[in-house]
Amino acid sequence: MGSVHKLKSPKVFEDDVKIEQGEYKATFVRADTYPYLGGCKLRVLCRICEGRHEGIILGRHYNVKKHRKGWSVGKRSDFTREFQQVTQSKIEQFDNVPIEELHQHVLLIRVRTVGKSSKGDELAPINRYSVIGELIRSAT
Repeated sequence: MGSVHKLKSPKVFEDDVKIEQGEYKATFVRADTYPYLGGCKLRVLCRICEGRHEGIILGRHYNVKKHRKGWSVGKRSDFTREFQQVTQSKIEQFDNVPIEELHQHVLLIRVRTVGKSSKGDELAPINRYSVIGELIRSAT
């Protein structure tokens, strides 16, 4: 699975980081999987590589299926769609995604602010934080 790491629980790098919503250029740092509500999540970490927020690392979280050999993605999943947009190549094996290909690109990412809790309650401004909302395309 390339540079995908398995974690017992998510070690959140993006906690308490809040930047303006918008599009930024970023580089792929790494990816890891972690259990979540009886399923599995894939977290892709990217570092903003220009502007006043250069160096900030944010994550994009995807639903994946866990199995004995690791993880797999759905044919029409957000991860599949975004990965193919960035790399401009079709995923051939959904249980063996060449995620290390993201290292070959400067990514254009869309950053959004999380304003509601997992229960749907509005978060106070002090508790809001930024995440990657989408890997848009390759910026190289």
